[in-house]
Amino acid sequence: RKRKIPSNKFHKLWFTVEWRKLVNSVNPGTYKNESREARLVIPMFNKEGKIESMQGRALKSNDPNKYITIKACENASKIYGLDGVDEKKLVYFLEGPIDTLFLENSCAITGGSLSLDVVPYKDNRAFVLDNEPRHPDTIKRMRSLIDKGENIVIWDKAPWVTSDINDMLVKENANLEEVVNYIKNNVVYGLEARLRFEKWAKV
Repeated sequence: RKRKIPSNKFHKLWFTVEWRKLVNSVNPGTYKNESREARLVIPMFNKEGKIESMQGRALKSNDPNKYITIKACENASKIYGLDGVDEKKLVYFLEGPIDTLFLENSCAITGGSLSLDVVPYKDNRAFVLDNEPRHPDTIKRMRSLIDKGENIVIWDKAPWVTSDINDMLVKENANLEEVVNYIKNNVVYGLEARLRFEKWAKV
């Protein structure tokens, strides 16, 4: 509730105090020590509604492993939100699963970057990376997406300075409808994306 997550999305967030035991039940031998560890558990379902992967989010701010993504099998997808996507509409790809709880028809790429070849909806997708004009990795990824002709959202005209949707709502008391409208109205590609990106980036 403090994170302003809509109550109708609470069921998408699970919890365990036995994270290591849970992981070992999926991938035996991952942890030699099954000591208790509390984590938020974010299950990732495929299009058929079956769990393929899960992400464990640390509850302590100083935990060195804030996010840990576990795959049930080698070919399991690490894309969150596939079970709730309407392929006929534009699909938004965000950086974190929690942000997708605020934006309809969105997914998140978890566990690091993925090759665009394995990201679905090639002809009907837009990437919404974090609002981090001074972060070298974010800038590098955004520039690569623009170079490859992808649809992308640029935060250059946004009134918010925090990095993601959830922070905008919690730390800046942003209006969710305004944030969503900004995203939908600022999907660009090609030359327009490049010009706006170059003005926005500070690296």
